[in-house]
Amino acid sequence: MKRMSLAGDVISHIALPGLGLALLFRINPLIGAAATLLLGTFLIWHLQKGGTLTTDVAIGVIWRGDRVFVQRRPLEGFLGGLWEFPGGKRLRGESIRGCLARELREEIGFRGEIGPPVLTIRHAYSMYRVRLHAFVCAWRGGAPRPQAQEWRWARLDDLSALAFPAANRRLIEALRAGGVPGPPRSSRA
Repeated sequence: MKRMSLAGDVISHIALPGLGLALLFRINPLIGAAATLLLGTFLIWHLQKGGTLTTDVAIGVIWRGDRVFVQRRPLEGFLGGLWEFPGGKRLRGESIRGCLARELREEIGFRGEIGPPVLTIRHAYSMYRVRLHAFVCAWRGGAPRPQAQEWRWARLDDLSALAFPAANRRLIEALRAGGVPGPPRSSRA
């Protein structure tokens, strides 16, 4: 079991430090300001020493026949309004496959088969990096129950008309080039 670094904890659990800092400001603004300065100093020092804030993310390329499931991110927030393959951040102590199973169940009510990992994509944003671990999956009946406001089953050729984050576009390019397996035999219509 891999334990995340302190820097990984900072980015993976950003709400908790933020809540803690807000509480400190409310109790004593001077202590809150000092804690904020200390956290910011640590992050700058960590990045200057060549460290990065890396988050592991598991995503599923879910096939139903010759189509893949994609969903649109909420308009507010990071990468708002862009399309993506479903998945999410790995929690401390969780395997990548376990993360994907949990995220797919929570996000879309996934009922199907999670195949092998097929590609890992490393991508850097301005303050942290992600490792996207892509798995080929097969849908096994029933209707998805996505939390996303907008979603669809799309052919690979249709994905070029949708706006995806850069790391997801790299996965789409690999799918088109045949560098990532297509739908499992049992999901082909």
